[in-house]
Amino acid sequence: AKDPKIREGLINSILQQESPLVMVALTELMVELQESQAKKEFEPILNADNTPDDVKTALRQNLDKIM
Repeated sequence: AKDPKIREGLINSILQQESPLVMVALTELMVELQESQAKKEFEPILNADNTPDDVKTALRQNLDKIM
């Protein structure tokens, strides 16, 4: 995803995801891309009461790997 438009599209899609597996996969991709802008996009998901704790843990672990 070297194309900035593709990166932007991926980042913008974060809040639209409903599947926990897709959310975790997106964080893994953001780690690979070292996309620090994605961190703020995941905040509402991490703060949501309806996000399962194990998903929050996986997301946090991945996001902590972004420099």
